Amino acid sequence: MMWPWSGLDLVSLGLVILLFHPFVYADLSQQCVSSEFQCTSGKCIPISWKCDGSPDCSDGLDEQECTPKTCSTEEFRCANGRCIPARWRCDGQDDCVDASDERSRECASRNCSSDTFSCGDGGCVPKTWHCDGQKDCKNGRDELNCQAQKCTTNQFACNNGDCIVARWRCDGDPDCEDESDEHDCAPKTCAPTEFHCVLNNTCIPGRWKCDGDKDCGDGSDESDCKKVVSACSPQDFMCQTSKDCIHKSWRCDGERDCHDNSDESGCENTCRPDQFKCKNNECIHGNLYCNGFNDCADSSDESNCNTTIKPPCDKFTHFDCYNNGKKCIPLTKVCDKNNDCGGNEDEKTKICKANPCAFKNGNCSQHCKNTHTSDICYCDPGFELGVDKRTCVDIDECKLLFGACSQKCSNLPGTYHCTCDQPGYEIDLTNKHNCKVSGSVHPYLIFSDRHVIRKLDVHNGRTSVVVKETDSAIAMDYHWGKSMVFWTDSANEKIYSSPLVDVNNGEVPNRNDWKVVASNVSTPDGIAVDWVHHLIFWTDTGKNTIEVAKLDGSMRTHLIYEDLDEPRDIVVDPLGKYIYWTDWAENHPRIEKCGINGYGRKAIITTGLQWPNGLTIDFVKKWLYWVDAKMHMIGSADLDGNNQRTILSAQGLLKHPFSIAVFEDRVYWSDWEHEAIKSVDKFTGNNTQSHAIHLFGPMDVHVLHPLKQPQGENVCEATNGGCSHLCLPAPVQAVKFTCHCPINFRLLSDFKQCVPISIKKTATQPANRAGQTLPKNGTNNNASADTTVAPSTAQSNATINSSRTAGLPEDFGRVAGIVIGVVLVVLIIVFIVGFVLYRQYTRRNVKSMNFDNPVYRKTTEEQVNLDKGVYQPSRPLPATLEPLNQPDSELNVV
Repeated sequence: MMWPWSGLDLVSLGLVILLFHPFVYADLSQQCVSSEFQCTSGKCIPISWKCDGSPDCSDGLDEQECTPKTCSTEEFRCANGRCIPARWRCDGQDDCVDASDERSRECASRNCSSDTFSCGDGGCVPKTWHCDGQKDCKNGRDELNCQAQKCTTNQFACNNGDCIVARWRCDGDPDCEDESDEHDCAPKTCAPTEFHCVLNNTCIPGRWKCDGDKDCGDGSDESDCKKVVSACSPQDFMCQTSKDCIHKSWRCDGERDCHDNSDESGCENTCRPDQFKCKNNECIHGNLYCNGFNDCADSSDESNCNTTIKPPCDKFTHFDCYNNGKKCIPLTKVCDKNNDCGGNEDEKTKICKANPCAFKNGNCSQHCKNTHTSDICYCDPGFELGVDKRTCVDIDECKLLFGACSQKCSNLPGTYHCTCDQPGYEIDLTNKHNCKVSGSVHPYLIFSDRHVIRKLDVHNGRTSVVVKETDSAIAMDYHWGKSMVFWTDSANEKIYSSPLVDVNNGEVPNRNDWKVVASNVSTPDGIAVDWVHHLIFWTDTGKNTIEVAKLDGSMRTHLIYEDLDEPRDIVVDPLGKYIYWTDWAENHPRIEKCGINGYGRKAIITTGLQWPNGLTIDFVKKWLYWVDAKMHMIGSADLDGNNQRTILSAQGLLKHPFSIAVFEDRVYWSDWEHEAIKSVDKFTGNNTQSHAIHLFGPMDVHVLHPLKQPQGENVCEATNGGCSHLCLPAPVQAVKFTCHCPINFRLLSDFKQCVPISIKKTATQPANRAGQTLPKNGTNNNASADTTVAPSTAQSNATINSSRTAGLPEDFGRVAGIVIGVVLVVLIIVFIVGFVLYRQYTRRNVKSMNFDNPVYRKTTEEQVNLDKGVYQPSRPLPATLEPLNQPDSELNVV
């Protein structure tokens, strides 16, 4: 029997059935597993997407014949059936995706609780935000009809409404932000020991005249000065005009480091591969090219920048006539019977009849766009195309977007929701992604301005003085719980503390209220306060050390004293029990960390740094921020140095950043050249704001608020950990703390008790520095959780015995010989017996000598090897850091 159809006819029939019969097409599509739901098009989706309120099939089959979902009493049911937490309703965020939780009519009638203020549009803000100088309601209602601040009888009213202590009027120091307290002041008569500033009518100490710092606002104290030029070291280059010394490696590096640009004069301006060469031959870092800021003096880095790079033809909106991008016409003009392309390319029959989206929505899970040449699938906001370019999948904004939320981020289908999970914070109604403090305490910026320490209300910009008449305040920190402020003074080479008072209710502490915390400091560049364990840490660039002491300066000891080049800023994390610091080291600038007790030191950031200056910690996000004055950038990373990011890189905005602070969603920094304090968004680097301008010498800056110092457990609080002197917490779980000794003390073999060192010193010979060392792995399997870990006692004692034996008095044998000679003259027999007995006695005594100091070996051998980086013959160190391994003849045992 002959078959009536040929093979070709059968193939054609099969193709026709496949293309035009949807049921056959579905049968030939992929088979879904039991955990999946199959759409009409044959597409498989997770079964959990069935009846979830969001159509995932192109025809919405997955949302048909669904039983209405029942939400709990603590949930709100959206119009699409989705259930969300009831507290998310009327919070300004579209969590239902269909906006049914934010319907204006229902939200406007929402009642606010008694401890909140109603914005009138359904929004509620804490009452403490009402009339605080900052608009928190979207409509600004919380700042309407607010009465201006009234000053008391003992206060002076500034023109901008601020109130200051009355006696500050006409004192030569502008305390009002608008400087109105120094307007219309009678000429001031200065004491014979003072210098009178010409223009601003102020008096400064006479010793500040011609000291290289402009202490008068008009600079008159530095005019007509014969500058004493001190020679720069061989490793430095001297600027021609200012005579400043800079690193020699910065000479001819393509960047102006001297104000007169003398470090770049006479150079063959060949930029490094990572730099961009301006038309004026200036070199800037490559990442500054086309960044939106003029970093070249001639702005050539922002010329010829194509900031709107797009495809030749946007296929969603335009038709490419020649498929080369040379002519694009709107899709609405295609197949309109007009020759818009010129060659009828837009009116050809095969183009006008083609509509790939007409059949099964082009197999797109959400939307299909007909471009007359192809079909394009696209998704709703919050979704993206998967690998098949047909299926839309949800975008997890919480993982994808850095800083999507200030604190807690919850991913939802097509969107995400931000909440504040830290106590004391509320969502900002003007920006639903940000969290703001909700208590009655306003956040302040507290900063050192060389001769004064000020604070500034972040909300309303009002300023006040905390400490006045400092000589040269550089680094600064505070202890909120004890209401104390600490600062370093480079002119007096001291560290001071003073009460931290509310200047609106009391007088500013005078010098009689200051306490000297520490003397004998050289160049204290950074200071940090541990508010949990009540300690202070500071860096000393002159000595190249990091020291620690109690808040009153007692129990002072050296924590880090090796391999430090130019330590700058330091911060402490009492909760994690770590300290972090920056080091300007010329050849390897870095950011390091170690335990509060000095254990576990390691460099965590070593790339992308030149002059790492200020350093701060965001305790909410557990994130590290720093500024680099040479790179003109703000960087960030996690607390282990990973996930490094550049927040802002702009030479125009960051001329010479010195210090940095972070709070809520902003990062603040002080800038020497701008003489100001500025801030940007801590996640995006956008929205730059200036908070204080025209400062004399902005140095350290912090945010003053109790939430900046979260409370934690003081592991040394109970009986000081059993330590006789200094108890320092350890960052490892197996060891809670270790005991340490102050300078001139040593640790006994119980590793808890310290005793004075019994070694006489000759000339500048210093006392031993006793400390505590943990094993390199940071654990001790034989130690309990609250005990210290000790090095090998046998090894330490052997070293100590040999050291003490070598230190016997030189005249000991001579005295013994005289005694023996007299005895020989008197009675030879008695001499022989006595000699034998004496030899046995002394031999037994020498063998039994034991100084129980487990760290003596480190002190006299490893610690004293100052050629490792601390001691340089051309740079003499203070007595406490001189080498201890002197000849035996200089040591006397008492």
